[in-house]
Amino acid sequence: MRAIDALGAVRDREGIAPLREALYGGDWWAPRRTAILRAAVAAALARIGTDEAFEVLEEAAGSRRRSVRNAVKPHLERGRSRRRLADGRQR
Repeated sequence: MRAIDALGAVRDREGIAPLREALYGGDWWAPRRTAILRAAVAAALARIGTDEAFEVLEEAAGSRRRSVRNAVKPHLERGRSRRRLADGRQR
């Protein structure tokens, strides 16, 4: 979890690909652990905040896996709100 948090904190685009991989990974026999991992990954992607990171979140929101959709939904909604606020300030 610390590595995931660190990738989000650094906000480096290089972290997006491994985070995407982790978002879709997980163990079917450990659903709770997988849900916690996916939520941490979604939070890290939202924290990175680039267009590319949000593309991963938006793609995941349409995933066939409900657990992936559930993990990204709150972070995607908050990210959209933040981006709208930022766009309003830039105008």
